[in-house]
Parts: sequence; C-alpha cells; structure tokens
Amino acid sequence: IAWEDTRDGAFDIYAQRIDPDGSIHAGWQTDGEPICTYTGYQYGVRMIFDGSGGAIITWMDNRTGDYDIYAQRIDADGNIHTGWAAEGEPICTFAEDQNGNHIISDSSGGAIIAWRDSRDGNNDIYAQRINADGNIHEGWAVDGVPVCTETSSQSYPRITSDGSGGAIISWTDLRNGFDDI
Repeated sequence: IAWEDTRDGAFDIYAQRIDPDGSIHAGWQTDGEPICTYTGYQYGVRMIFDGSGGAIITWMDNRTGDYDIYAQRIDADGNIHTGWAAEGEPICTFAEDQNGNHIISDSSGGAIIAWRDSRDGNNDIYAQRINADGNIHEGWAVDGVPVCTETSSQSYPRITSDGSGGAIISWTDLRNGFDDI
C-alpha cells in the first residue's frame, strides 16, 4: 500500500507491506516506510509490483516549484532499491507542470510512466521508460517522449502493457472541442 501522508505538515509518500493474514510484514515500520519526505508536496501516488517482491512508486512532486514526476523502487523489506536516489528518481522535471501520472510494469523490472505535460503551454501526453536500476531506458529521451502534442488539450492518460515490453496509451483529447478518447 502506498499513500500521501501529512504527518509532518506537508504531503509526503509512505508505503506499507501487509501479509496475507492482515498483519504488517516483519521488519516494516508500524506507520509505514517513508518513500519521499522531501520539502514541498508529493501527491498523486501510483504503485506497481516490480516482479521481485518489491514495488515501483510514482508521484507528482513540487520540490522545484513546478509539479514534476518522480519514482522510487523499494525491495520486499521496504528498503530503497540499490542505486535509486533516497528521495526518488526524477522521471520528468522539465519546466512547467507534469501531472496525472499513470504507471505499468515493463516486464523487465522497470516501468513505463505516462503523464499530462504543460511544457508547451497546453496539456500534452508524454511517457518515460525506466530500467530496474532507475535509469532512463536506452533510446528514451530525458524528460520523456511525446505521445500526443496536438493542439488543444490532452489529459487523463491511461496506460496498459502491449505484452511485449511496450505500452498502449489512451487519453482524453479536446482537439475537436469536446472530450474524445
């Protein structure tokens, strides 16, 4: 389980592992493991299974003043995965806001993340693929690749696996003056 938590006065991200009998998994803190407690607000948490007993968690983060997309990988014991930054790996920190993140497994221990991005003055859809070690997958651009940059506004991306390590992404699109999918 991952959630937004205000115990320290700002929205932070915490996670908890629950065993099949409903008890907290041995070694996990009673009130959850901190995933990101960096200054500013972290919210819009999403989580997937990493295929190795842990999870990859994404969220929107305003530590730079704009909302950006960050991710963290934890192992089965709630520890930050080796090689991942303590307060999360930046997925997209391009100027302006990125939000509405959605995540799937890439079936190789990494993930593909899609989001709404306002870097060009209107909402577009971008995506990023990261490896199991938190690095951008070979061939993918820093700050994501454009999925749809048509005029008007695209929002609410949803992503699903294509069964071959890639993804199929859908979104709401206002280019015709009303919501199309």
